[in-house]
Amino acid sequence: MPTPKWSARNLEEHHEKRLKNDGRCWQEILGISGPMTRFEYENESYIAYEKASIEYAAYDLSGRHRSGVYRVDKRSILTVASRNKKVMATCLHEHYFLGHKSGSTVPSIENLYEYIDELDAKVDSGLLELYAIGPVQGNLSKSQATKSPLGQRLKILRGKCVVED
Repeated sequence: MPTPKWSARNLEEHHEKRLKNDGRCWQEILGISGPMTRFEYENESYIAYEKASIEYAAYDLSGRHRSGVYRVDKRSILTVASRNKKVMATCLHEHYFLGHKSGSTVPSIENLYEYIDELDAKVDSGLLELYAIGPVQGNLSKSQATKSPLGQRLKILRGKCVVED
């Protein structure tokens, strides 16, 4: 399936938001010293979507992104697309509750553990309705997706998925 595409207006809004709120974070992600361009943000969002390790369909009751297909990569870069995967809604670097930590953009399985734990807490607290979750084909090894602690955590979350209305 093709990568979701940004609308020009939404891309501009989200690029400006990332510059204003997370400029240094994105400089670290991109390995640049100055402000990121709109093209750099757009391109990185497509890379993050394609290289994501986990994909899930959910409805965010906290109002952050609402209904969509969420993908997260090993750098904790989250992309959110429309449910039909045609339109890119946003792309951001997850900071959890601590704000951006230097070095947190280095790809690691530990970043995925932290993300899954955060996701599990949102489901348990009723802030997120989870409909489906799993590894993205080809971006995790079979053992990472099934037998590792990550695979076990995904299995637990699959057990918490609800049927859509």
